[in-house]
Amino acid sequence: EGAYSHAAAMQYFGDDVDAYHVKTWEDAMDDVESGKADYAVIPIENSSAGAVVDNYDLLIKHHNVIVAETCVTVDHALLGLPKAELTDVERVYSHPQALAQCQRWLRQHLPEASLMACDSTAAAARRAVSEPGSAAIGHKSLSTMLGLPILAYNLEDEPTNQTRFVVIGPKPTDTSAANKTSVLFTLPDKPGSLAGILDLLFKAGVNLRKLESRPLRSQSWKYAFFADLETNLLKPELSGVLAELRNTCHSFRLLGCYTAGE
Repeated sequence: EGAYSHAAAMQYFGDDVDAYHVKTWEDAMDDVESGKADYAVIPIENSSAGAVVDNYDLLIKHHNVIVAETCVTVDHALLGLPKAELTDVERVYSHPQALAQCQRWLRQHLPEASLMACDSTAAAARRAVSEPGSAAIGHKSLSTMLGLPILAYNLEDEPTNQTRFVVIGPKPTDTSAANKTSVLFTLPDKPGSLAGILDLLFKAGVNLRKLESRPLRSQSWKYAFFADLETNLLKPELSGVLAELRNTCHSFRLLGCYTAGE
């Protein structure tokens, strides 16, 4: 509670949703796959720090699907112990993504402080509560929740900073209103394979919103590609494109058709 993923879950499902936390993103994926949870909400990319690569790897490993997305505006605060001053801070705890998003501010104001990675911004704040000389970067709501004064506001390097979260489910939901599709594919090891896929999408008038590659851990120097397409790839008029993607790629998986988050 108090982490940005919790805020994303509340934003999408509403405050009365029956939500619980797990220690790792893989635990969240496991709980959906096993049926313990109906859905999981996980970060997939940040507008300034880029992809949350570990969670892309989880999409390869697990057979869950993306059913929705929501975007949360990032507003980082520095939380310290009662009566602490900025000059007292020797260590700053936070999630690695949050630390990456505040590099400019940290270099300017706390150049000598040690930067300590935690599983989440909420976990970082709870860690800082018990350690003199420590502070945490997280959402300002953690201040009230844990009784930590705010030492500084608006730490993020980019004022328009947002994190995109995806809602993960065990199977697809109604896609009739979908306007975005995420896919996962691998390609034959020959020249022009990726160019052929891009040309296919271009000729079909499909805009490629994002392309990300991740190494396949079971095969050295082989890669899987993630693509976000600005269309519902399950529309009848795109059935030929979908069939050609399946036939052209070495492997192809539809990760989800859903409505793009605002």
